[in-house]
Amino acid sequence: MGIVIVLFACGVALGLLYLLFWISAVKHAIQNDFLESWEKLAWIFGMICFPFLGVIFYWVISGNNQPQAVPQKSYRDSELV
Repeated sequence: MGIVIVLFACGVALGLLYLLFWISAVKHAIQNDFLESWEKLAWIFGMICFPFLGVIFYWVISGNNQPQAVPQKSYRDSELV
C-alpha cells in the first residue's frame, strides 16, 4: 500500500509541474512581442489541442525569440578627438 501512495504522490507532483510549465508557455505566447496576433492564436490553439507536443514545440521553436542586448561602448572604448 505504501508504494501506491508514493507513486500517486509522484504522479500528482509531475502533473502539477507540467501544469505550471503549460501555463507559463501560454503566458509567454500571449506576451511575446515577436509574434503576430494570428501566430499567437495558432500557438495557443496548438497548445490546447496538443497539450504535450504543443508546449514542447513552442519552447523549442519560439522560445529563443528574446531581444538581444546591444553592447554599450564604455568611456575607454570611445575614440578621443
